Amino acid sequence: MSDLMTMITTVGFPIVAAVGVGYFVKYIFDKYTNDIKEMQAAHREESKQFADALNNNTIVLQKLCDKLDKDGE
Repeated sequence: MSDLMTMITTVGFPIVAAVGVGYFVKYIFDKYTNDIKEMQAAHREESKQFADALNNNTIVLQKLCDKLDKDGE
């Protein structure tokens, strides 16, 4: 705490406040960037699962159509 008081008295409150706010902004930005990367990875996995399910459904529908065509002939 005495280091903070020494810095305020030697360089002034606005400079110390600006440095503190700069550090805070960097911390929040880094945290936000990390959260976005995690969400992108989760979304990528969800999209892959959705695409796989859609492809599986397409295959099943094609088999059903083929079977109906054979039964109809």
